[in-house]
Amino acid sequence: MLRMMRFLMQFPGFERLRLERLQPEAGVRETYRIVGETKVSVGDYTSRRVFADGVGYSFYPIDLHDERGIRPWPLKQGTVATIPLGALIPKGSRDVMVAGRCISSDRLANSASALAAKGSVTLAEILKALRQHGAITPA
Repeated sequence: MLRMMRFLMQFPGFERLRLERLQPEAGVRETYRIVGETKVSVGDYTSRRVFADGVGYSFYPIDLHDERGIRPWPLKQGTVATIPLGALIPKGSRDVMVAGRCISSDRLANSASALAAKGSVTLAEILKALRQHGAITPA
């Protein structure tokens, strides 16, 4: 970190560069999320909403990270949320799918597969491919 700062301070505009905060671990907590065809809310997540186009499950508890530290919000025993295909598709896009933290969700729901398509892929085909790779998918 210090080596990078020293390097940057050589360039105009970076002379007064200062380090204000340093985390003990590498990783980005608050990343970008898409606006998808479907948006998963914290209510969807905590109520175990079963989306008709569900392609997977999420088992992760809600854990809000902020300047005061981590505020965990454990899910009720047996709560398993579904991940809808629509939350992986950027609204209005064609032939694009995302995976990971960038899915369409609100901040709390997010605190918790890529298929190359030559043409259109049906939900059934996606679920079949996921199962062939050992994924646990909604029925």
